[in-house]
Amino acid sequence: MTLINVAKSESTVPEKEHEEREEGDTESLQFHQRRDMLYEECEYFIDELLWTLR
Repeated sequence: MTLINVAKSESTVPEKEHEEREEGDTESLQFHQRRDMLYEECEYFIDELLWTLR
């Protein structure tokens, strides 16, 4: 498994996980949203880095 595949597999958050969260749990929801955004930024950075190294 390549580095990019690992990054993509770890950055994918199942939709089911989002659906199971309670509406009143805004702190947890905000945490998960920030985590998801960081994963996306890391994935983009890794893609750019690998493209540059080609």
